[in-house]
Amino acid sequence: MDLWKTLQVMVRRWYVTVPMFLAALGVTGAIFITYPTYYDSEGLLILTVPTGGSQVASNPAENAYANPLLAFDEGLRITSTFLIQAMNTPEVADTLVDPDSDDSLSVTSGELEGPFIAVKATSTSPERARRMVTDAIVRTRLDLLQHQRRLAPSIPATYIVMTPIIEPTTPIGQNNLKLRAAGAALGVGLAASLLAVYGTESYLNQRRRRQEARAVPEQEAPPEPEPQPDEQAEQVKQYNGTVPAIPSKELTGPADDDTLTDIPRVTD
Repeated sequence: MDLWKTLQVMVRRWYVTVPMFLAALGVTGAIFITYPTYYDSEGLLILTVPTGGSQVASNPAENAYANPLLAFDEGLRITSTFLIQAMNTPEVADTLVDPDSDDSLSVTSGELEGPFIAVKATSTSPERARRMVTDAIVRTRLDLLQHQRRLAPSIPATYIVMTPIIEPTTPIGQNNLKLRAAGAALGVGLAASLLAVYGTESYLNQRRRRQEARAVPEQEAPPEPEPQPDEQAEQVKQYNGTVPAIPSKELTGPADDDTLTDIPRVTD
C-alpha cells in the first residue's frame, strides 16, 4: 500500500496508533533491559617442536628415538586436530560447562593456518567465561601430555610443547544478542500496530456503510390510480338482478299554479 495512504490512516486513527506504538516501545525497552548480557573470553595456543628436536639418543651406540607424533610431516597440525576433536566431545564439555546455564564453550583452529588451538567461552558471568577458558587450556595440555606419555613414556624431551599465545582475555560484554532481541520485539510491535490500525479502519468503514444503508428509506410504491366512476353505471345499478325504476322527480309548487297548467299530471 502507498506510504502516504498508510500515514493518513495512521494519523486518522491516532487513538489506536499512539497507544500501540508506545506499547511496542515499552516492550522493546523491557526486553533490552531484562535480556542478559553475554561476556566472551578467548585464548589461543600453538604447538611447537621441543627445543632439543623430535629425536633423542639415550646411547650414542643406539639409534635416536623420535616422538611418534612428530615422525611424519604435518605432525603438529594433526596433533592439534585430534586435540580439538577430543575437547569438543560431550563428555569433556560437561566437565567444563555448567549444563544448567546458558554458557557455551568452543574449541577450534581459529581459522588459522598451522597447529593452533583457539578457545572461546561465552557466559552471562564474566568470571565464569574466563574460568572456562582457563580450564579448557589446562584440559587440552593434560590431554596432550597423556597421549605423549602413552607413546613415549621415558623420553619427555621429545614431547610436543604447547605454548599459549593469548592468555585468557578479560571478558567483554557483547550486546549483539540483546540488540537483536530488542530489534525483533520492535519489529513485531510495529507490525501489530499497523494491523490494529487497519483492523480498526476496516471495522469502522463497514459499520458506517451499514448505518448509511439503514438511513436510506425504502422507496414507496406509487399509489394505484383510483378508477374513474362510470356515470352510466352510477345511473343504472343492478339490484338483485333487477333494474329498479328510476324515481320520478317530485314536482314542487301547487297544482293549480299557472306555470304548471301545461304539464300533464301522472295519475294512477
